[in-house]
Amino acid sequence: MQEDHEFVEIPQNNPQPNLNRVSYMSSDEVSISEWVVIMLIMCVPIVNIVMLCVWAFDSSTKASKANWAKASLIFVGISVVLGILFAIAFGSIFASMMGGAANPGSFY
Repeated sequence: MQEDHEFVEIPQNNPQPNLNRVSYMSSDEVSISEWVVIMLIMCVPIVNIVMLCVWAFDSSTKASKANWAKASLIFVGISVVLGILFAIAFGSIFASMMGGAANPGSFY
């Protein structure tokens, strides 16, 4: 004896997501073209530091760009401090090799 089973297709309430990049990109995300412009601006001396400050502390800047700018400013600060420490260290080593800073020119 064979039973007939009726298969009923149950409609899904959640359709498949649209994988088109433009449709699922939220307005808070920074686009690839914006990142390219940002990287070009970061290549210009002095302007890069000014723009990092603007992006880090401006309330209208997208959250991801603001966080990146804040992290970049932290790295700039660390780099400046380390640069000063290395300059002092190597400057004192160089001065001691030249006979001290108190007697310049007394190395002969």
